[in-house]
Amino acid sequence: AWRDRHIDWNLAQLAPYLQPGGTFLEIGAGDCALASRIARDAKQVYAVDLSDQTQGDVPANVKLVISDGRSIDVPAGSIDLAFSDQLMEHLHPDDAEEQLRNIHRALKPGGVYMCVTPNRIYGPSDISAFFDDEPRGFHLKEYTLREIRAIFLRAGFPRMHVYIGARGRFMRCPAWIAAAFESTLAKLPATWRRKVADTKLVRAMLGLRVAGIKA
Repeated sequence: AWRDRHIDWNLAQLAPYLQPGGTFLEIGAGDCALASRIARDAKQVYAVDLSDQTQGDVPANVKLVISDGRSIDVPAGSIDLAFSDQLMEHLHPDDAEEQLRNIHRALKPGGVYMCVTPNRIYGPSDISAFFDDEPRGFHLKEYTLREIRAIFLRAGFPRMHVYIGARGRFMRCPAWIAAAFESTLAKLPATWRRKVADTKLVRAMLGLRVAGIKA
């Protein structure tokens, strides 16, 4: 039940860009549960991960692609929509930027990469939260919206859509509003910032859900 609910939430985040008959790419596909669900309506699905973690059979139009964490070994210009959830923060920043350029290469013109990752303002979001103000555990870097915007621009994405929300309900938000809210909280001392940010409303505003659009 938990996995089905998580899939539904991810589908809600992808809904503005997910089109029947398209080609979908998931980076960090894990057990391929989301990839298999999307494969019902997609022409082709690529599931990228560090190892084969599939549980049982997957649909014939799902292809598992093993990666070193940077490579995206799919045909260039073939992807309509790419997606990752809670992945970017696990990569070294240099590797994250290389992976992002490879995702850009894989997308068709006008293709979209939806990236979901924790916001540094309410972090750390790994075990480091119990002993530090910076991620020093499984998360190698957590980003602010401004930092995400900068790395997407360097990778070749001229436009970005920002979404806010939680629990399967998401809406597009002007980037400047989200960035201003983020900047306001960033001025608070770390202890106060984390107390304020540790609420459902603030996390819904700050959670980084961005869609980069390839020119």
